[in-house]
Amino acid sequence: MNERLCFETPIALRAWPVLVETQGQKDKTLAGGHQYEKPGRGTWIGERLLIIDTETTADEYQNLRFGSFLLFAEGELLADGLFTADDLDVTDPEGFAAVHQYAKANDLFALTRSEFINRIFYAEAYRLGALVIGFNLPFDLMGLAIGAAVSEGENRNSFRLYLSKRPGDPDLRLCPLTPHATLIEFYRPAPKKPASKTMRRKWRPVFPGRFLDLHTLSYALTGESHNLLSAGLLFKARKVKNELAEEAFNGPINDQFLGYAMNDVWATFSLYLQLRDIYKQFPFATAVPEMMQDARDTPIHKLYSPASIAKAFLRKMGIPDLRNMQRDINPEYLGYAMAAFYGGRIEVRLRRAQAKAVLLDFSSQYPSVFTLLNLWPIIAAEHIEIHDATREAQNLLDRIAADPELLYDTTIRQNLACFAQITPQGDRLPVRAPFGAGDSNDLTAVNTSLTELQSNEPMWYGLPDLAASAILTGRAPRISRAFRSIPVERYDNLQSVKLGETTLSPSDPAIFTRLVEERKRLQQSGQESLAQGVKLIANTGCYGITVEFDRKRFQTMKTRKWANLYSEGCIHKSFEGGWEAPGSFCNPLIGSLVTSAGRLLIALLQHEVEKRGGSWLWTATDAMAVCDLTEPDIAEIQDRFQSLSPYNPELVLHFLKVEAKGDSYAIAGNRWCVVDERGEMVKASVHGLGGIIPPTPESPTEFARRLWQAILDYEAAQDEESRERILERFSRCIVRRKVPIRNVTFWRQVCRMQRIKVGRTADPADWKRTVKPFGFLQQASPPVGLLGVRFKDHPVFYAPYRKGEKESLKLSWWDFKRGGRVHIRPNPVNDGVSSGGAVETFADLIERFLLHPERKMSDVKGEECLPYTKGQLSPRPVARRGSYLIGKESDPLSVESEEEVSTDDDRVRILHRSIIHKRQPSFSLEAALRKLEDYPRRDVATELSISERQWRKIRAGSHTPRPQLQERIIRLAKSKPAPPHTEKPVSEKGDS
Repeated sequence: MNERLCFETPIALRAWPVLVETQGQKDKTLAGGHQYEKPGRGTWIGERLLIIDTETTADEYQNLRFGSFLLFAEGELLADGLFTADDLDVTDPEGFAAVHQYAKANDLFALTRSEFINRIFYAEAYRLGALVIGFNLPFDLMGLAIGAAVSEGENRNSFRLYLSKRPGDPDLRLCPLTPHATLIEFYRPAPKKPASKTMRRKWRPVFPGRFLDLHTLSYALTGESHNLLSAGLLFKARKVKNELAEEAFNGPINDQFLGYAMNDVWATFSLYLQLRDIYKQFPFATAVPEMMQDARDTPIHKLYSPASIAKAFLRKMGIPDLRNMQRDINPEYLGYAMAAFYGGRIEVRLRRAQAKAVLLDFSSQYPSVFTLLNLWPIIAAEHIEIHDATREAQNLLDRIAADPELLYDTTIRQNLACFAQITPQGDRLPVRAPFGAGDSNDLTAVNTSLTELQSNEPMWYGLPDLAASAILTGRAPRISRAFRSIPVERYDNLQSVKLGETTLSPSDPAIFTRLVEERKRLQQSGQESLAQGVKLIANTGCYGITVEFDRKRFQTMKTRKWANLYSEGCIHKSFEGGWEAPGSFCNPLIGSLVTSAGRLLIALLQHEVEKRGGSWLWTATDAMAVCDLTEPDIAEIQDRFQSLSPYNPELVLHFLKVEAKGDSYAIAGNRWCVVDERGEMVKASVHGLGGIIPPTPESPTEFARRLWQAILDYEAAQDEESRERILERFSRCIVRRKVPIRNVTFWRQVCRMQRIKVGRTADPADWKRTVKPFGFLQQASPPVGLLGVRFKDHPVFYAPYRKGEKESLKLSWWDFKRGGRVHIRPNPVNDGVSSGGAVETFADLIERFLLHPERKMSDVKGEECLPYTKGQLSPRPVARRGSYLIGKESDPLSVESEEEVSTDDDRVRILHRSIIHKRQPSFSLEAALRKLEDYPRRDVATELSISERQWRKIRAGSHTPRPQLQERIIRLAKSKPAPPHTEKPVSEKGDS
């Protein structure tokens, strides 16, 4: 490797956390030690249905105007009607009269909000256990609320809604789980310190209720976000949503508006019937009351995501949480596996230049490699043993380096399921590093690259990654240690389940490929909706749930915990006020190998293409755009990979299929498009465009393709004047993003800016002028510079959500950074300089999109890829100079949107900030305490600005200092020379 061109950087590693309880930690029981179970209801789930829909004001406050409801019992309609805001007769007498007239003419109930809550909602939803249904249900429940606050304690990331003033009625707790799912339940906090045993006996947990958000369920079944209209059309509901002009929501309440609202609630009911029919075809479907439910079944309102469906499928087979199996495994091995975890290979070799290409795509890559590595016995195992595999792993790599054709052998493939430790010396391996940090030292923006890696420290990788390096470089990496996980005992109570026409047996190691085949059968029979759900079970079951982590926060510093972080053989401690809890089926021994084998498939495809004299333009996780190959070459490569196919060839014709042909164009990772021979854009990445509101009445996908066409026209233009004409079409359209208020911190920030007090004791008038949680805002920002850098002091503007751009420009926007209101306008010039209320336009976005650099790559001269770089690229060689631990990707506070907003760089949370450099080894806290014990306690406490008593507790180990104090202690220890009278050597062995 050319040392002169190496990019010296600390690398980011993932870690396996193990929670350790410390002072003040108590069991989650009521005082007295008795554990209570949440009560259920005797009615069957779905026996009684309450469907609701609300209409609110079209301003930022989104106060309730009126709503509609349907009440069913055993399939028969008991009641349908309208309810109005409690003060509608005062604020809008004509609208109040219109509601009652419409209800009388159509034989509907007409209630106030309070009457609906007291007589119907609590009676049905809480006391009788009716299933409450809505589309975007949290928003409808917020419309029914009379106040909201942030929950306390361990629920402090949740919203607490107040619906009633009656003392016996519980509140609602809404906890956002994902951008598409919210946990909703009735809630009454337990008394912190019951005064007597009588009070402890009287207190009982409330019935959590049954709440079903059809937006969440449709996402769980399809993996895509839908509105009520698109979901109704997709699932072929009998009644679908009607369109209504946006101006009508601010207009008077009339028969047209009321008819639209009643149609909405009937469309919601029709969609529920279709989704329920699909749900009933799953083996884990159940409708029995809570007290009668089998632990292996999952009710319909407990499906929050595709991962929920995959977990329910595995539990139905009798496979419990994988955490049970991990208790017998040394966490150090799980740390090795997490250090070897990297995502898919995403790389651009030809930047900002069009070329003829054929897009090749692997069929269901992750289920395929899961089966090829024979990983199912690990999931079905009750116990796992760790065996040394150093010698056999090295022998296997040597054979693969000499003859890559061995990878097409079945026995060879299954032997790749192990992890190995090497000291990289120019091997082609994945590495995660802050390539774009530059002088800013921003270690939270990382990217993964497959490049030549140089390291003086040993690193862990999955053996498929080492095999990929062997076939790409022609030499085998040298292994120092390797281990394999061996299942030694299988669960006794596993059972087969039937899905569609296929019976899935837990003894079948190809269970996930059977699901892919069943999906093909369902597609051929026209059951596209169910086929999509089966696809998600296969993909999330074999990979997604095995690398699932949920961020947790500690309740208070008095009940502080800390987590041991295992990675590369080192143990670190995290006191960051929270930790990342592994999901119930999280197991890096599986998840890390699946992605590693996926990268091996791409490397093998690259080898086959280059062996035939071809080249490639870019690669995604499971696809590659290749060029300079004839059709017989493509067919030969497809036949070669067909020997790896684990599928029935009658159902899956090609394991490696041709996805598209035409002109390919790429800018950076996940920013590419393909135009076919007819000039139609058949593929276009929307990466970096999530959440953008199109300025025209077209779908986000259609508008994204129009933007890509403008980008292609811009590149093809011969002079600057032609480029300006292309940008002129977009220079008056501002870039707006749809932002839901699902984050507790974000909502607090909005309320603080409004100077509004929220909660049960707040003034009811304050609730009327409070921006509601689970509502929507729109965001606009000033233009950024040509390098795509948005400075911290740049303002961010928010306003009530509007579809139309003209209406949005008339609004008064909030300036969250500087406070106050501002009127925005399109940026007058495309120079990246903000002026007053000027915001970014789509012309600015196109230029910024074009100039997004692929910083992990180098140009033909070996220099870093810059915004204006064009042509051939190659990976930047990396020399490791230290490491730090990171968590999962985290969403920035202000760019969360209905469609997930994404950038090319993954934003991560640093779990352990100390970076080791060989030349400047870091100090651990333990080493600092040992060094400072020989100095007078009073002097040390004075220099640390703490009391002498606190310093004694820290030295004794009875008090754990906060992170800021830890850093001060380490800095003080470094600054002091070793006392001449001490004989204790000061250890500088720090955390990595």
